[in-house]
Amino acid sequence: MNDMKQFAGEYRAAMDRHLATHSRLADVRAALVNEPVRRRVPFRTMALVAAPSLAAAALLLWMFLPGSLSFTMGAKDVPGKEGAWLSAQRADLPLHFTDGTTVILRTGADGRIDAINEDGVRMSLNRGDARFHVIHRDNIAWFVNAGPYRVRVVGTQFELAWTPENRMFSLRLHEGEVTVDGPGMRQQRVTPGFVLQGQADSGRVVLTPAAAVTAIPSPAPLAPAVAIDPDTAATTPPGQTVARGKIQAVSRPSEWQQLAREARYEDALTAARRAGWDRLLSRLDERDLFALGETARLAGAVNDALVVYRQVRARFEGTATAADAAFMIGRLKQAGGDVAGSLSWYEICLRESPAGRSAPDAAGRRMEALHKTGDLDDAARAAADYLQKWPKGSYAALAQQLVQTNR
Repeated sequence: MNDMKQFAGEYRAAMDRHLATHSRLADVRAALVNEPVRRRVPFRTMALVAAPSLAAAALLLWMFLPGSLSFTMGAKDVPGKEGAWLSAQRADLPLHFTDGTTVILRTGADGRIDAINEDGVRMSLNRGDARFHVIHRDNIAWFVNAGPYRVRVVGTQFELAWTPENRMFSLRLHEGEVTVDGPGMRQQRVTPGFVLQGQADSGRVVLTPAAAVTAIPSPAPLAPAVAIDPDTAATTPPGQTVARGKIQAVSRPSEWQQLAREARYEDALTAARRAGWDRLLSRLDERDLFALGETARLAGAVNDALVVYRQVRARFEGTATAADAAFMIGRLKQAGGDVAGSLSWYEICLRESPAGRSAPDAAGRRMEALHKTGDLDDAARAAADYLQKWPKGSYAALAQQLVQTNR
């Protein structure tokens, strides 16, 4: 009992100390996870303790122990969601993760948390630049995709930029170490004090001391938004101009887009229908149409999401976004119980974009689907291929199990 009381007192003191120096719960949790353990309390002693104060301490301990990761968005710490479309339209958008990691999307940037679980985080930066401060944890992997580039992060601070218009990639490392795969490079190591730049079409790669680079490239800032006709605002991609007589106006996010960026997906879907569903399907650009599909999916409207993803494929055939749409169709079919039906869509995604941002998940889910349908030989072959391409990917453990089982 004395051991348990001492443990509770030490834990309470540590929590008070960290609460005094950290303003966010995620920071407190990260600090407590790193707190040195001075003594171990026998499990039997802990189990016998029933005092309310110690039970509360045990509950707090459970809350702060490492577990499945999650994140919040913005200054108000709005809970984030896997697959959510993230956009820093008018101001920087901070993302706070429960392991203490912070990502700041700079104004004009957008991206997505593709996957987040106990194994780590996979994120896409679709446009603009972002600053990362990733806290190192054993057995937790961080990957960031920017166009055809893939950054593997251990524990580090860096800035990343991707400009899809000229397909330029840039990474400035402040602390730690990262490796980058992409056009013209394979597992390119970057150390502090250097800037790595790449041009996706030519495969040109330049590694330069940071002192010689004044700033990492970023998309041109958005022009100030002005009031325009609601019909135009609903159909014009953000940042592009539309002619109205002799006036050029820059569109603002439409109502459904703004609601989606606030993670109010059901309200966003209602607003999209109100704006004219068929018109959006026929007029939205590639990026915004895919975002509409994501909005429908996250709102739980599976049939609407499938319609949008198929429209992406019909209107933007041959693009990386069309391959992403194929992956999402497969994912929804698998989630709905049509495991066999999902296979062809994963295969389409891998055939159309073998190195795209959805490829690792498509390959992993295809392998999983083959196993579930009883096609063990093909599942083992898919597993071996997965391990060759993504040896530390999210599905690596399952792949290793399937390979070993088939020997």
